[in-house]
Amino acid sequence: MLDLKKIQWGNGAITKNDWDILRNFIKKHNIKSIIEYGYGVSTTLFYETVRNVTTYESHKGYFKQGKINGFKIILWNADGYLPEQHADFVFIDGPAGGINREWSFKNAARQGRFIAVHDASRPAEKLWIEKHLNDYAMIMDGHLSIFEKNNE
Repeated sequence: MLDLKKIQWGNGAITKNDWDILRNFIKKHNIKSIIEYGYGVSTTLFYETVRNVTTYESHKGYFKQGKINGFKIILWNADGYLPEQHADFVFIDGPAGGINREWSFKNAARQGRFIAVHDASRPAEKLWIEKHLNDYAMIMDGHLSIFEKNNE
């Protein structure tokens, strides 16, 4: 079991409060599979909760670290559609710098019933939400926002 006291929360990673929200959501909605954009603290936490996690990472250093830590992590350029796949839950927290995340949103909109966006209050994220998540209803608003696909 992961010792939550040893995690370095914030500073670009999710906060302890973010994790409490995500963990409770995952349990409440019986999430069994996750697609994640952006390797980090969340990756370790997701693996503690759900074993079927696929992480996409565009930064080679983070990709290497994820491989060393034994996670299912895939290096991608964040510049195109990924092969067709689906998960119960998609978490967007990468690539770094919100303006670079558009392809994460485009892919996520094809992949999951639920989409969580970290840093959702930033201008670029607001733009991508408005542009690419039209088929989703916001069910939680804030720095960490969660959306559910309409009619599911």
